Amino acid sequence: MHPNDKKYQRPDSNKYAHPKIKDVLWSASYGKCFYCECSLCGSSKEVDHFIEVAERKDLAFDWNNLNLSCDLCNNKRPNKDIPVDKVLDPCKDSDEEIQRCITFDNEIMYENNDSEKGRLTIQKFNLNSQLQQLRRAKFLNRIKDAVLSFCKNNGLKSLSNNEKEQLRSLAYRTRQYSYMVEVYLKNQLPEIFK
Repeated sequence: MHPNDKKYQRPDSNKYAHPKIKDVLWSASYGKCFYCECSLCGSSKEVDHFIEVAERKDLAFDWNNLNLSCDLCNNKRPNKDIPVDKVLDPCKDSDEEIQRCITFDNEIMYENNDSEKGRLTIQKFNLNSQLQQLRRAKFLNRIKDAVLSFCKNNGLKSLSNNEKEQLRSLAYRTRQYSYMVEVYLKNQLPEIFK
């Protein structure tokens, strides 16, 4: 059924967006948006459906279809011409699969090795919108400043294992934009991953 069809009735969001459900989704997502990986601390936390309710009303309350997202990603206009089985799902696809399909050049997300799945994921969820790029660029500039300051104070040649771990920790899964930061660090400071 289509949302404009009078027989279509959207499920009550008070049920699938209940605070207890949000808490579980918060824990599962490390407090980050399912789509863009921005931090949800101090910002709107919205329950979103990976497969839109308008497409599959029967999945409105399915745990496997519920994700926590930021307001920008929840209010996206997904490309309905791209089916979800053609895109990445961070809950089902491994980190290795995601890394095979998408990568970053600074704040710009790209499909990796001409990956169709990567390209379709970026398109479907509008992950390279100007606002998404601006958010990522602002965060990445803070990371760059932190790395420059750290390297200036410690020098790269004499980094201890503990200092290397401190730098690697900037890309921990629990951190926002962790994959983008990991790509940046591996490109700029490959020696900390040895």
